[in-house]
Amino acid sequence: MEDYFYLAGTTLIEIPIHFIQSPVLPSVLSLSYTCLSCYDSRTLESVLQFLKDIFLTSSFSERIQSIPQTIVDPLCDMLKEKGCELMAKLFEGLVLTFPRDVVPYVGPLLVAMVKSMSNETKAWLETVLGGLSEDEMGKQEKETFLRKLWAYVYHIFSLSIFSFSLSFSFSFSLAISSHSIW
Repeated sequence: MEDYFYLAGTTLIEIPIHFIQSPVLPSVLSLSYTCLSCYDSRTLESVLQFLKDIFLTSSFSERIQSIPQTIVDPLCDMLKEKGCELMAKLFEGLVLTFPRDVVPYVGPLLVAMVKSMSNETKAWLETVLGGLSEDEMGKQEKETFLRKLWAYVYHIFSLSIFSFSLSFSFSFSLAISSHSIW
């Protein structure tokens, strides 16, 4: 499965217009969400990287190549349609199922989601947290969690801008692996 998502990500980066317009894209996205429930670190890493790339492709300011907005709009619609499901799987993975070595891959995906759809991303997370009972997570815990998570995401976001401007992407990966959202 990991090779499949590395290939999908490479295809997305190399020929984004063809990939976005492909009739298999909805199936690939659906499969990526399903794979977030697996326990294999390498598969999870490749899926999280693919999802990060797909969100960055949907972001006007982050696209690697010039892609007409009319081509990107259907992709954005697909991502918005399943955004809450994706957030729920990420939250469940972070709290319960993701192996520890996969957790650093979630930060860049969240940053890509914020860059692409910041209001929607925040709403998705609030919906996921709102679905938890007071026994599972109290109101104060939810507010604290959201505050810390958004501080983390925006910190990483600012680090990514800094490292990009210096063309020093290695510092970005070190910053991600040295921070904890808890």
